[in-house]
Amino acid sequence: MELIYITLAVYGMGAATALFPKKMEMAAHYCAVLAAVFGSGALLYQSAAYMMQGSGSLLSGSWAFFTFNADRWSAVFLLITGLAGTVTSIYAWGYAKSYLGKRLRLLGGLWNAFLLSMVLVLLAADVFSFLLAWELMAVVSFLLVNHEAEKKAAHNAAYQYLVMTHIGTAAIMIAFLMIGSQAGSLDFSVLGQGVLSDNVRNAAFITAFAGFALKAGLLPLHVWLPNAHPAAPSHVSALMSGVMLKIALYGFGRFVFQFLGPMEFWWGAFVLVVGLLSAVLGALYAQMEKDIKRILAYSSVENMGIIFGAFGCGMVLMTTPRHDYALIGFLAAVVHSLNHSVMKSLLFMSAGAVMHATDSKDIEKMGGLGKLMPWTAVFTLVGSMGLSALPLTGGFVGEWLALQSFVTLAGSSEGQGLRLL
Repeated sequence: MELIYITLAVYGMGAATALFPKKMEMAAHYCAVLAAVFGSGALLYQSAAYMMQGSGSLLSGSWAFFTFNADRWSAVFLLITGLAGTVTSIYAWGYAKSYLGKRLRLLGGLWNAFLLSMVLVLLAADVFSFLLAWELMAVVSFLLVNHEAEKKAAHNAAYQYLVMTHIGTAAIMIAFLMIGSQAGSLDFSVLGQGVLSDNVRNAAFITAFAGFALKAGLLPLHVWLPNAHPAAPSHVSALMSGVMLKIALYGFGRFVFQFLGPMEFWWGAFVLVVGLLSAVLGALYAQMEKDIKRILAYSSVENMGIIFGAFGCGMVLMTTPRHDYALIGFLAAVVHSLNHSVMKSLLFMSAGAVMHATDSKDIEKMGGLGKLMPWTAVFTLVGSMGLSALPLTGGFVGEWLALQSFVTLAGSSEGQGLRLL
């Protein structure tokens, strides 16, 4: 538990490096990166140890007006955050030096603030704390996307993202308001105890799903994602795709498992269909792009579709007589979230190395780079194999479990209509 507090304190100190004097720009950069690596490493260790040992709460308490509580569902995503944060921060040690003289101090400070905000979202134990951390995450990620504001494309992408993410936040606030109005408290521990009518439960589900689907980049709410990821520095893109999109699944899962009450069949079917449409159309959009980072962004749309499709499959299975098999769908969503975080972080970092070497994002202007950049070629191959779900890779495991959830759903269905779906 103490390591979590250390993580928060170290991230806070890393964020403060943005206040270093201008003549200490490189010192600020090194201090920020070291803080991010140390804090993320401590977070990774603590969450992994908790998941292996097993009982009770990872963290519980409060500081000032912020209430903490971390359970197993939180620990999964804290693990993902710690792993991706450690790897991408090590990468930033060298990559971010290219921003020397271009607000490098601010970049390092915001990087730590971004990590801090995502951890706070995962630790929040009441509505106010959650929304405060969620808003902090939105604003800091906006500033990171807008880091190269002198470029019109980056400026436009950042403000499009800001508008879209606040629409999503409004939807989530409405969902919390509808549920909290009957609970008598805004604490997560009692928020799901209120007696809600079917209409209110359905409306809360729709608004919550809309808000989190927008943050996850599911179609048709994905419009910000292919623009924001290419505009941000590559290590920021890696963290946004590898972690921030998964936090949308965390929030939606919190609603489904804890706040909304008994599962409805159509909820799961709706999530399943939206997820699979995002998977198919995200892959098609990616094939029409030439910008290497836009290709990876649309790949994120595709893979978040797979994750939410498997999660929706688990929700549907919860309403069948074989509801125990819902664990397959939920496990597939979690495993693929972890694997996609690793694969996509690796590929965004590889893309950053290629862009740094070629000064271009257009893959049709590239060729023969394997001879000039052998290590980058190897890492790109590994990431691409995983993202293609080839056997013996993590991507294969996640997508195989997703397939098994669909097979299980078909086998447990009594009517031909659901089997056809």
